[in-house]
Amino acid sequence: MMKSLVLSCLVLCLGQIHCVLNPKVVCYYEDWFYWHTGEGKMTVDDVDSSLCTHVVYAYLGSSAAGEVTLPDPYLMVDKEDLAKFSANKGKAQALAAIGGFSQSSGFAGLVSSASSRSAFVRSVVDFLKEYDFDGVSIDWSNPAWTTYQFEDYVKLLDEMYSEFNGRYTLGITVSSRPQNFKADQVNKHVDFISVQTYDYAGSWENTVGHEAPLDAQLKTLNEWEKAGAQADKLLMTIPLFAHTWILSDPAKTTPGSKAKGPGKQGPWSQADGKLSYNELCSQMQADPSVWEVHNDPKLATIYAINKETHTWVTFESSITAQTKTDKATSLGYGGVVAQALENDDYHGLCGTKYPILKGINAGLNKDPVTRPPVTVTTPKTVTPDPTKVCQKTGTVRDPKDCNVYHKCTEFMPGVMTDDIEHCAKGEAFDDKDMKCKDRSEVPGC
Repeated sequence: MMKSLVLSCLVLCLGQIHCVLNPKVVCYYEDWFYWHTGEGKMTVDDVDSSLCTHVVYAYLGSSAAGEVTLPDPYLMVDKEDLAKFSANKGKAQALAAIGGFSQSSGFAGLVSSASSRSAFVRSVVDFLKEYDFDGVSIDWSNPAWTTYQFEDYVKLLDEMYSEFNGRYTLGITVSSRPQNFKADQVNKHVDFISVQTYDYAGSWENTVGHEAPLDAQLKTLNEWEKAGAQADKLLMTIPLFAHTWILSDPAKTTPGSKAKGPGKQGPWSQADGKLSYNELCSQMQADPSVWEVHNDPKLATIYAINKETHTWVTFESSITAQTKTDKATSLGYGGVVAQALENDDYHGLCGTKYPILKGINAGLNKDPVTRPPVTVTTPKTVTPDPTKVCQKTGTVRDPKDCNVYHKCTEFMPGVMTDDIEHCAKGEAFDDKDMKCKDRSEVPGC
């Protein structure tokens, strides 16, 4: 019976534009929470891989020469964290995230050299074999691509995908903005694309707002699809953490109200303006009378106000996570990313273990999906202004004043930033040695 059902679904899928028989639930585990104490400590043994199709160990780094680096070798190797992680994967795939916020600084240099790209691919494969991992996710999501960086990045993905040849999984993480990211070029080289559909509001702003409203998340996925990404490879990210503010006026609490700063940090996440779900639910259970909770089912959002501290919090619940997952997978997108597990109530402090992750699983639509094709929008080619000093990324001397030099960065195709700098008095910028020198030592000045 099961075989015939699967065969029927496969036949249906062959004639459809988008069909997701097995939507993904990609669960991130961030290893530094091993070093926390008390209820904030999380180990690989706390990961419930039965609720995930892919479990991701975050984060590994990379050298400019192309070697995979281990930021915490004592934990990862000496304490056998990597080996334990892959051994605990169950039926899920164990992936390693390379990059992330703290480990991406050398990636631009790595991709720019054919030899370092080749060395990196070899190093990744060696890592996967040694620690019994099933693939990697390249988490270099910087939206400020230069044309050269993007071209080199595509080359790397092409080389990795060819070497993996179906033996390993290759995913990538991208920002919420695809403005100069040619997704069609990347799409054919990867198995999935995790989109950062969160941080639409946060305590860096002076007004409160929803961190991940459903309409904004779906608009972002649609923009990536228009940029050329395949819908069933696109994954919506559901943040398991909350953003917090202190209200300027306790009487004004609706989204968009003024805030005077970030909320107080929690004992485990330890960052102003941010709380993990388990920190928040623990606070609410400790004194529920001071909390006022509001839901917006249309946006699948929830926010709460602490009436004593005047803290405003935007966060996810099992219900919002279920709604978002159902909507994304019912539209034919490839699944969701849970970012990250240490933020969920993995110890069951407030009742059920992993309530948000279980909400995600409850919302998975596994029926075949049909949808109309999306017209891919080709980015317009922008011709640089020939009268401008900055024509490409780099540092150049001003053609009219040797004392002045320009730091140029292409942050969108054909659009350059121009940061003007000055040498000391009596000096000139030598564009051969790329530094300021005595004017008499610089030819032509």
